[in-house]
Amino acid sequence: GDGKNPDFGASDRQYFEKLKFLVREHDLEDNIKFIITSDQELVDLYHYSDNFLLTPLNIGHHFEGFGLVYLEAAAAGLPSIGSSGCGAEDAIRDGVTGLLVPQNDVGETSRALVRLLRDRELQKKMKENAKNFAAEMIWDKVAKETILLYDKALES
Repeated sequence: GDGKNPDFGASDRQYFEKLKFLVREHDLEDNIKFIITSDQELVDLYHYSDNFLLTPLNIGHHFEGFGLVYLEAAAAGLPSIGSSGCGAEDAIRDGVTGLLVPQNDVGETSRALVRLLRDRELQKKMKENAKNFAAEMIWDKVAKETILLYDKALES
């Protein structure tokens, strides 16, 4: 994509341009592709993939929230690798549906990915677990659990 998606805000466009610059600066154009796509094309990409990796960082007061994207990947049967302390813990069961790695730890992230790529039995087990977990996380169930948490908080 070119970053001219109408859904991009000005800060998103700036960040996107910075990422493209870093890819060019480190001569990674053959390794990293930026894709802006439709929802259906995204689903197709999930089904084409073996694993999902998103390792955000907390920077000041900016942090990743719940991480719905991990559940989208899980619904397609993808084990995920995500950063701990960034909301991924709610969407990835470490060692069950994927792997959690420390923030900004390239070594641990690469070891986690290599582990999934080499251990096909583990990957197969996590794929099945991921699908099952995503199926449990339907909106009705999650909304009811959230309401119960708010009710408990109000009672105290």
